[in-house]
Amino acid sequence: ILNIDLIIKIIYLAFVTSFKNIIDERLFLMKEYNFTYEAFDSMSYFEARHYLKKGISIINERNNSKT
Repeated sequence: ILNIDLIIKIIYLAFVTSFKNIIDERLFLMKEYNFTYEAFDSMSYFEARHYLKKGISIINERNNSKT
């Protein structure tokens, strides 16, 4: 049985040029939105990217409203 999310993760990791970026993105979500290590294990790459983009958007909106 093929697990499409696992295949996508493997392909993604094969083409990643900086693992530091992955760590930084995960640490951001963990710090700002209380994500756990287990949460990343159970979500797809695309879900993580969605949450990252949404989180950055919320922070940008918050920072813009302060000015």
